[in-house]
Amino acid sequence: MRINFKQPIIILFLVSFLCACSKDDEVSKDEDSSSIVQKPDSFSFTARNDQPRNTLISSENITISGITSKAEVNVENGEYSINQAAFTKDKGFIENGDTLALRVLSPSNYSEKTSATIDIGGVQASFEVTTEDKLQDSVPEPFRFNSATEQTPSSQTTSNSITVTGINTAAPIRIVGGEYKVNGGAFVSTKGTVNNGDKVKVRIQNSAVFNSTVAATLFIGDVSADFRSTTGDKEKQVASLPFQGFVGNTTGGAGGQVIKVTNLNASGPGSLQDAIDQPGARIVVFDVSGVIDGDITINHGDLTIAGQTAPGTEGVTLHGHMYTRYIRDPDNSFGNIIVQHIRVRPPLGRKSQQDHDAIQFSSNNHIILDHVSVSHASDENIDFYTGAKNITVQWSVISFPRETPTHQKGNGLLNGPDGGLIAVHHNLFAHNRRRAPAIAYGPADIRNNVIYNSKEATVHHNPADGEFNIIGNYYIDGPSETLLPIWLDPENSNPQLSYYSFDNYVDDPNKPYTGTFSNPFLELTNYNFYLKGVVTADMFDNEQPIDFSKKAGYQPITTDSSTTAYQRVLKCAGAFPRDAIDTKAINDVMDRTGKYNGNKDPDLFWGSTSRDINTEDSDNDGMLNAFEQENGLAPNNPNDIHTILRGGRSAIEIFLEQRAVQIMGDAEECFE
Repeated sequence: MRINFKQPIIILFLVSFLCACSKDDEVSKDEDSSSIVQKPDSFSFTARNDQPRNTLISSENITISGITSKAEVNVENGEYSINQAAFTKDKGFIENGDTLALRVLSPSNYSEKTSATIDIGGVQASFEVTTEDKLQDSVPEPFRFNSATEQTPSSQTTSNSITVTGINTAAPIRIVGGEYKVNGGAFVSTKGTVNNGDKVKVRIQNSAVFNSTVAATLFIGDVSADFRSTTGDKEKQVASLPFQGFVGNTTGGAGGQVIKVTNLNASGPGSLQDAIDQPGARIVVFDVSGVIDGDITINHGDLTIAGQTAPGTEGVTLHGHMYTRYIRDPDNSFGNIIVQHIRVRPPLGRKSQQDHDAIQFSSNNHIILDHVSVSHASDENIDFYTGAKNITVQWSVISFPRETPTHQKGNGLLNGPDGGLIAVHHNLFAHNRRRAPAIAYGPADIRNNVIYNSKEATVHHNPADGEFNIIGNYYIDGPSETLLPIWLDPENSNPQLSYYSFDNYVDDPNKPYTGTFSNPFLELTNYNFYLKGVVTADMFDNEQPIDFSKKAGYQPITTDSSTTAYQRVLKCAGAFPRDAIDTKAINDVMDRTGKYNGNKDPDLFWGSTSRDINTEDSDNDGMLNAFEQENGLAPNNPNDIHTILRGGRSAIEIFLEQRAVQIMGDAEECFE
């Protein structure tokens, strides 16, 4: 039987052909599907800022590239438009060369951002929209400064603090006629900006004359206010007493007998020690001038030592120590002592070579040192330790402490634990390594001192508490060591301290720092000026000098600017007539020369007993005939020393004051 193979072969060929055609059709469909998900070139939209709130915001149109046919489009948090057709948020397709824009609803709040995000084949881009800022308001609410009155001529006065309110953007600030500071910054006179809630103070330079008003005008935006400061009446500004500070109740020997020193012996009849030893209230005057070689001890109070009465041109120098009888119980201490125009310069060796003070009035209250010159101690030149209170040290020169190989301290003045109620003003501290001054307890007024060539100048150096005014002092770097103008080390972990600091001048070209400071934390940033973090910047936040007027017996201190104080202290401080040591100290300051321990063998004007010519005291009452005649007193009546002349003051008190003016050469600037 013959088999016919042609028909099956034809059938198989047809089946294979049809299958091949079917596979080609499937590939074509897959290729179309892959073109829908392909990725375009990257693209972006420009953000739109400062747009209206709650508004549909459209982007620019961009052109899509990099795809061969269609790509899938999805949008989130917005809408899109292809080829400027209607906006939609539904899924769609885009082709190469099509344009695309996004649209989003802007937020309803000011300064808020939103965005719409589009995805094309896995490539994403966002369109960001930020709403406009709130309407900017740089015009503050009205503000005012309290006027200041009874201010000291040539000083500076700071206003009360005002708070900027009513603005929601930075506002310009400027001043005419003064300076301003914002929050805790420094005072400036240049233009700046302030924000809502900022605190602003104004500072103004007072007139140089009495009864005169100056004003500064502060502008914030378009709002302004004046700060006015008026100097006081001359009769009110000049104190009725020559002593100022916490010593209004210190009378010394007023009302007591006048005792004359008639020789320069260390003890015995007619000596200074013998006059001091007399009972009761006593005023010690001098019929001789020169050097007393010996120590002096004061055993009871109610005493005035008036060195300005010494005749001749040499004054009185104590080549020794001046101490009060030491009493460990402050409740039983004595005081009421005034010392004027005396030099105290101890030799090495009479007391302990390791530790001795020149003037030591520890545990004694109501003390005035006025125009005293003191040097050459190996511990403190002046010591008020262990509870000494109600003290004024004024117009004095505190210089050249002696340093020994085993006792290198070189200290100026110390008022230690439980002290306070102390004023240290218009003094020269020269070549004191430390403690210029050291005061641990307030109330304390430290004003208008000139400090030269110190390492640690104004300090505590003991457990410290209380209130401190630090005003108008003048610190000068010297050749011996790096200056630290203020070194606040309370030595207790939680002191209750408060400071008012203002117009303190630093002349330190080596640090470098030259200029005034008020808050040392803000302005003395080049100095390590405190020992621990116990003293903090906010302790200096007092806006006005701390008011001590309610303290018993407080006499306000006539305050100079720091630069004026420099001139007046160098002209007027110390015991007069000036000796070689004070002259050297002052010249060192002016020339920036000298060193610690740099004056060991001074000329002490040994042994002079010269007298003034035509300075007769017929009744031996301590007042010169010429003074008595000028004031209607009887030169032959020794009992008129207590006659009240003017201002409630006795004849002898006024004589002593006029005598001080006379020996200082009637220098007008020293008694303004």
